[in-house]
Amino acid sequence: MGLSKDLDIGFVMEFGEIATSALFFKYAFLNNKVGPSVALEFGYGSTETSKIYYGGMVGSLAFSEEFELFLNGRVNNVSTDETDIEKDKWHGNIMITDYEVTYLQLTYGFNVWFNDSAGLSLYSSYFKGNNLETIDDSIFGGSFLFKF
Repeated sequence: MGLSKDLDIGFVMEFGEIATSALFFKYAFLNNKVGPSVALEFGYGSTETSKIYYGGMVGSLAFSEEFELFLNGRVNNVSTDETDIEKDKWHGNIMITDYEVTYLQLTYGFNVWFNDSAGLSLYSSYFKGNNLETIDDSIFGGSFLFKF
């Protein structure tokens, strides 16, 4: 949801082997409907026993209002315990080796908007960090996008 022309607030939910959710804020320094855009982002999510913080930068190039390429680099910090995830066990592509995890994430892909409020994002993410192992260095994913 756009709070202003350059400030967005949103809620992200991820499902799969590890499910997470977080509130995020994104502030655009360069904000074009068509052409290049650059923004900073910050997110926070928690359960009774886990917390996740992240911050990073997003760059995109929109060829039209319906199609854009994007690149997102961010630093993630996760604090959890055995009630949310079992360490030293593979959870899909990821294994955590400690309950305090800091890692870099690079995500790249494209967004396709079907109308003014609904779209689809297809992307690949690369992970590297402390107390984290991956089978493959990158994963492929998809997301439904909604604007309010």
